[in-house]
Amino acid sequence: MVVQPAESPTLYTAAWITRNDVIATARATAVSTNVMAAEL
Repeated sequence: MVVQPAESPTLYTAAWITRNDVIATARATAVSTNVMAAEL
């Protein structure tokens, strides 16, 4: 179910922030993994 921003801005914003957190975490993990691989 897709929640439209007009219907529930709070829920939409929370989902957007959560999505960005997931992307940021994945990027940070990838970067740290690359750094560890480079050090080996």
